[in-house]
Amino acid sequence: MAPAMMALRWAINGLVDLRRHPTASDRRWRGPLILLALVAVVAAFSLYNAKARALLARMDDTLQAGLAADSFAALPVELQALHSGDFLADASGTYTLEWTETDLERFIDLRPSSNYSAHSAVLVRFANGQSLVCLYPDVGIRPNCAFRPIPSAIPLRPYVSDDW
Repeated sequence: MAPAMMALRWAINGLVDLRRHPTASDRRWRGPLILLALVAVVAAFSLYNAKARALLARMDDTLQAGLAADSFAALPVELQALHSGDFLADASGTYTLEWTETDLERFIDLRPSSNYSAHSAVLVRFANGQSLVCLYPDVGIRPNCAFRPIPSAIPLRPYVSDDW
């Protein structure tokens, strides 16, 4: 945050200093425009890759169809073939999606033996506390999904070791 705050402070100082000089109106906006360009570059690099965007959109469509279903037969195939859990009982209306390609060993039981290297997972955290994991072997292949507890990236309280 320090570099971002320094850049913002630099731009604000430039505006305040140039406000007293009416002839420098073109120079007044140079700092904020440079700052805006830097933010745009940083934002462009923070986007998910094409595979992640496709899987997140596919998972969102699957979840929307599943939440609209009123019976097991009306569920999408991905949600009918859950390894554990019942989508109609465990899912709630609001959720967040997270895509990851790291630490997939924790989902070893969802990995098929035919394709073991190009996996990625979409983690769904429902507002009711339930979590759904869908492991995608590839973009076009049906995922293996299961309800299971997934720890949040932000802990509820700081971790304090009992080894004191």
